[in-house]
Amino acid sequence: MSRHTLADLTKPNERHSETPADLQLHSEARKPVADPKMGIAVARSAPAEPSKHRLVTIGDSLTQGFQSGAIWNTTLSWPRIVAWEMGIDSSFVVPNYRGFGGMPFNLERLLQSLRDRVGSSLDSTWENVQVALGSLGFYEEVASYWKRAWDQDIDKACVHNLASFGWDLHDVLETTASLLREEIEEDPQYSRSAQARTAYRVLASAGPNLTPLGAARKFGEDGGIETLVVMIGANNALGTVTSLKVNWSQDADFGQRKARKAYTIWHPKHFKAEFDRLVAELKDIRAEHVILATVPPVTVPPVSRGISRGEGKVTNGSRYFEYYVRPWVEPSAFDWRDDACLTAGQARAIDSAIDDYNEHIAAVVRRERENGRDWYLLDVAGLLERLASRRYLEDPSARPSWWEELGGEYSMPPAIRDLGLNSRFFRADRNGRLDGGFFALDGVHPTTVGYGIIAQEVLNVMHAAGVSFQFGNGIPRPGPIDVDFGRLLKLDSLLASPPPLSAGLLDLLSRLDSQLDGVFAALGLHVALP
Repeated sequence: MSRHTLADLTKPNERHSETPADLQLHSEARKPVADPKMGIAVARSAPAEPSKHRLVTIGDSLTQGFQSGAIWNTTLSWPRIVAWEMGIDSSFVVPNYRGFGGMPFNLERLLQSLRDRVGSSLDSTWENVQVALGSLGFYEEVASYWKRAWDQDIDKACVHNLASFGWDLHDVLETTASLLREEIEEDPQYSRSAQARTAYRVLASAGPNLTPLGAARKFGEDGGIETLVVMIGANNALGTVTSLKVNWSQDADFGQRKARKAYTIWHPKHFKAEFDRLVAELKDIRAEHVILATVPPVTVPPVSRGISRGEGKVTNGSRYFEYYVRPWVEPSAFDWRDDACLTAGQARAIDSAIDDYNEHIAAVVRRERENGRDWYLLDVAGLLERLASRRYLEDPSARPSWWEELGGEYSMPPAIRDLGLNSRFFRADRNGRLDGGFFALDGVHPTTVGYGIIAQEVLNVMHAAGVSFQFGNGIPRPGPIDVDFGRLLKLDSLLASPPPLSAGLLDLLSRLDSQLDGVFAALGLHVALP
């Protein structure tokens, strides 16, 4: 469980001692698939009647619309952005999380409240104390509210966005509202049950015993689904970078739910077995088009910061730094003997496992298209690789052999092209944004504009699938469809009004680094805090 040997720490770029012997390490990132049809034509015939439910999505926090440590405004999720561009946003049902900035802990809302207490900077010890007290007070208010309100004010209509933070492959196969209620009643402590309380609001309207896949099947039986998008699998590896621990799934206890929850990364053989179960259920859902997304590389988001004892990467041309640490840790203050970290060797193993996941997902889509099913591949992994600022954009020597063939750096939409957004950790002071912009304050999840980029890629695949679009008034809208990023910029509170305390708070956390792991463990928060 990430027990580093001396060799692991002094030779971090070599194979880590606890990496499974049967895991093949890849020298460069997997080549993305540019063609969602994978070069395979499928004969399509229009259904006798138009499908009643034009869009249904299944996934985790990335699909739910999680931002800055909380799910709070599901209308800013990429599925709702897609629905808006399709002209169906009023009929696309999403769960609500109104109250105290959502669950479990909204960092943007916290910084707004702290600004009222200490102003726009942290210039004194007293202000730092005020921040600490204000943060704990805010957390207590949030916990108190959602311990009471988690099962109240739930919409009666079954939601079309069947996604919740923390869900992995097994969760979409097995989780039900009744199971979640049992978990909450068994352990009502908010810090340990916030995820279950959040997920309950997704499934409660579908019925007590329906899984996310079961709820999608219900939509299929109720008039059919036009496009079903499944974006799941990030949480099968994300725990490695949020906890800085690599705990590989094991054959001996893989069948036990509690044991699975202790894994921070699944061995590819376990991922493939569960994904095949998912595919078997998807085949039984009445959907005209099915889009399967690849798993994003979790070592790219800035929740873990790559550092080296020297300058740059471990070697010239490498995509890896020597160590991956908390985002506030400065290289000069890092001590590999004491500080929590991943090594470059572990990062390579994590990426290699995810590459194996994605090869399997691509193979599934290829096979199903060959069998005549109208399935498509959305390569989210390739999208994130092409946005990786420190990995590739600032270091051309580390770019993979396929870089230019696939178009190089991701081409930004005109409305945001000149904003200087990047994949670094978000920082802002009283003068505005200093860095970042694609990822929100938790260093894992996108800003609203970042979700817009995912929505654009989904819309591109839907256009390839022949999906029809319309304006809100029902008038047909010719494709391809471009996301209205001007609209999203106005809705993106983090970019429109950057919280000036974010840079100062990061500096404060750097000074408190040695005490933070214990604080986070006590709070039991799902994501690492900036």
